Amino acid sequence: MGILSFIKKSPKRSTKSNLLSQEKQIWPVLKDFSKQKTSIKITIDQKKEYFKSSMLRINPSSKKGWILIDSLFPSYGNDIIQRSKEIDIYFNLEKTHYNFKCSFIKKEKEGIKGIKISYPTQMIYYREKDGFYIEPSFRKPIPLAFLINSGKSSMVYENVYKIGPKSLLFLTDLGKDILKTGRRIDEINFTIPENITIRTPAVIGQVTESKMKNSPRYICELEFKEIEEEKKEKIYEYLFVRNREILRTDSEYD
Repeated sequence: MGILSFIKKSPKRSTKSNLLSQEKQIWPVLKDFSKQKTSIKITIDQKKEYFKSSMLRINPSSKKGWILIDSLFPSYGNDIIQRSKEIDIYFNLEKTHYNFKCSFIKKEKEGIKGIKISYPTQMIYYREKDGFYIEPSFRKPIPLAFLINSGKSSMVYENVYKIGPKSLLFLTDLGKDILKTGRRIDEINFTIPENITIRTPAVIGQVTESKMKNSPRYICELEFKEIEEEKKEKIYEYLFVRNREILRTDSEYD
């Protein structure tokens, strides 16, 4: 079992292709990002709330390395992070989205003041130009709903089969006469875990016959159109979380 199922490619899954796990891979990314002097987003203990900060100094080492970040905004995050068990760092570099987990080390009060966190041993990334999908957990399905006009208006209710940053797939028995490639849908509505609802216009992409047994006849692609940047970021964050779940499952079977 692997991580990703890629668009319009073999149905076989790839194997950890978007995981950086060596210091020689991680350090160049952090080094280049630190030169940008742009902000990072932080979540603490898997809570929904986001904090902002920036990287001040980096000591690269997979064993005793650390990263010094600036004080968090809003400021009450500086107290929360000291009591944290798990920290998630998100940042973008050259149209690539990165995420890594770390832990709080200490609050630096001398020299350059800030918050010292552990250096990452793994980093997940997604390039915006890459097309890929991830399967939602069957324990946490993603419900999908939209109105389609094909002579008469009707609501479609399905669960998302696979999702990526640019589009999603769902299984259906609706025919190609209704699901016409290129047909625009004014709004699709789907809810990713943590009760985050995404609403966006979409266009019907490829409609292919499913070869899976005991499943609906077709696999339909919905391409997101004019999606707001904030909603796109929410999808990426979900992909990071789900990817880590799959990584944990993979490691249990390795």
